[in-house]
This record gives sequence, structure tokens and C-alpha cells, in this order.
Amino acid sequence: MQKILTIIFLGLLFSGNVNAKIILFKNCAEKKDYEKWEYKINTYKKNIQHIRIYTDNYLKYLKETKQSSGAKITKIEYFIDYYNSPYLKGVRNFVHKSEKRKEELDFILNNKIIIQTFTYGDGSTLSAEMQCE
Repeated sequence: MQKILTIIFLGLLFSGNVNAKIILFKNCAEKKDYEKWEYKINTYKKNIQHIRIYTDNYLKYLKETKQSSGAKITKIEYFIDYYNSPYLKGVRNFVHKSEKRKEELDFILNNKIIIQTFTYGDGSTLSAEMQCE
């Protein structure tokens, strides 16, 4: 009886992670400006990490034009709002210069395409499409 309970317990313990995946979208931007530009999707934790590492030349340009504080590595977190393969949606809300904004990432997993949409405080939107590896 104890063996059966142990088997059931272990089965329940490990069955929650069966569909969990780590999905990587790499090289989503021009290589001349970034050493790394990738999205790491963790379906178990229901989050997305966007990692950008600037090249030294591009970071220097961003500092000179006052578009960056000088951080070489940028990490942005999103939560997964929807996932049903081959589609996934990530969302984050943030404040920029006292304005509430929203960023949505629509992933088409089988084609490695991301559609990025910003919604500004006045309700206007801006969208762009990226092809990744």
C-alpha cells in the first residue's frame, strides 16, 4: 500500500511540468548594434525575459545622444498572457516619463516571428515585426 501511495505522490509531483518548455528566440535585431538580442520564454513560470547586450560602439552612440544611461546589458520581464501553440502573447505594463504604457509581444512560434505593439498613454499604438532565429 505504501508503494502505491509513493508512486501516486511522485506521479502527481512531476506531472505538472510535462508541458513546460523553455523557448528561445535569438538574433532578433541587427547584429551591428547588439551582441545579443533574445527572448527566453518559460512556459512553466509563465514569464518571458528579453535580454539585450549592446555593442561597445552602439552603447557609446546611445550615451552621446542621451538615449541610454550606459547599461551594457538590459533585461526586461513580461508575463505570458496567452499560450496555445503555435501562438503566445507576452505583456508588460510600465511607466515612461510619467506616462503609463503597455507593451505586447505576439509570438508565432513555428516561424520565429514576433509582433511588438506599444500602446501609449493617449491610446495610440505603434507596431513592428521582427524575424528571429
